[in-house]
Amino acid sequence: MNYSEFTTTIAEKAKKAAGNNGRVSINQVIKNNDTRLDGLVIMGKDQFISPTVYLNDYYNKYKNGMSIDRIMDEILSVCQKNRNTFDLDTDIFKSYEKMKHKIVYKLINHQMNEELLKNTPHKTFLDLAVVYDLVLHDKEKRLATALISNDHLETWGVDADTVYTQAGKNTPALFPASIRPIEKVLENITNGQMEFSINESDGCIKPCDDQFYDMADMDDPCSSMFVLTNASGINGAACMLYQKPLKCFGQKIKRDFFILPSSVHEVILVPVSEGLKKTDLTEMVREINKTEVSKNEVLSDSVYEYDHAADRLKM
Repeated sequence: MNYSEFTTTIAEKAKKAAGNNGRVSINQVIKNNDTRLDGLVIMGKDQFISPTVYLNDYYNKYKNGMSIDRIMDEILSVCQKNRNTFDLDTDIFKSYEKMKHKIVYKLINHQMNEELLKNTPHKTFLDLAVVYDLVLHDKEKRLATALISNDHLETWGVDADTVYTQAGKNTPALFPASIRPIEKVLENITNGQMEFSINESDGCIKPCDDQFYDMADMDDPCSSMFVLTNASGINGAACMLYQKPLKCFGQKIKRDFFILPSSVHEVILVPVSEGLKKTDLTEMVREINKTEVSKNEVLSDSVYEYDHAADRLKM
């Protein structure tokens, strides 16, 4: 059974599960960096919200021997588990005043997302694009996001500049930045911990105000690399847009630094030092993006530079 036959079979079984008054659709969804997925939505009678189940991975399971019936059971289980996780009045999505405090921004690669950006309000930043999400939380306080499209702006009656300004207020408040020595981050990963809270003992800089914290017991902060991300560790590269983190870090180390786009979730700050060449760093970033980073998490192959005296970021 090829992929087209597989999706048709799943859709037919989904229609039976949805019942006579149910609705079933399979739509291609363009995700980050032109990653295209086929999303199945099963709406039962009187349902207005339902999770999207992406079929691409299920086809791989089918090719590896999982039966159609078992796959369908898994899909229905996912739908049932997540169907009532959001207690929302769908009418609030039509009101900008009710939704504006949920708007945040994130960074994606501009060139790799040209198709996505055709129907997505955005602002150019270096070789990247600033796009916007609605931040939602389910009944268990788990985070979910929905990409804001031009259709949202038309419904709300606002322009892209208004959304950008609002996101600039919301994002740093909802997702505070943290800058940590890469050794601390790797240590936490090795120990199975992914904690991004800011505290003195963890050697973090707190860029949310003008107060600084010691960088642990580091004699020479410029000898290390630092990870800039946000409190959730998700879409943390957007911290480059915040007003203070880069400026405060430059003031702390008293020199310029390179910014390596590790992924959409974080960037790495590297103090400029003798013998450190931007061309070498760029080649390293390109190689890591090709071999280590998932396609939908690649941010850029470029290395950026921050001039701490001029408070300016450049390519």
